[in-house]
Amino acid sequence: MKAALILCGLACAVTTALARPQANVSSQTSSAAMVETNSPYDSIILHDGTNWTLVPQGALLHVPEGMLEHIVDRPLGNMMSWKEFLDRNQAWLGAESVTLRQAEGSEAIHASRIDYLHRQARMIVAVCPDAPVVVSAPDPGDLPQTAQMR
Repeated sequence: MKAALILCGLACAVTTALARPQANVSSQTSSAAMVETNSPYDSIILHDGTNWTLVPQGALLHVPEGMLEHIVDRPLGNMMSWKEFLDRNQAWLGAESVTLRQAEGSEAIHASRIDYLHRQARMIVAVCPDAPVVVSAPDPGDLPQTAQMR
């Protein structure tokens, strides 16, 4: 019971973005395919072999091949805060700051930045300002037209 309350409390603290449908996810896409809610069941458990933390579905910007082993179904070991977990796992885990507008999906993350993130060997989690946050895919109708789109 105590573990369930801790999980629920942590999930409520880390799920900060508005509920929105997400784009499809693969090992190289920019967001997960879920609708965000305030449930620990809608969170991803990251594990380093000893410790674990929760991040909301939709916060993973990049998961390289071979990093899926760090995503587990059940927490094992010691629960850590996001910041402490990130500090201990810099070798395979990174954070990318996004603006609130980018998290809401009203502004796209620049394509060159997404390209850079997809070339990283580390798993990348979106944060705003220092906590994991769901990043919604922008609505194409909300973005300005470019010469290529015309």
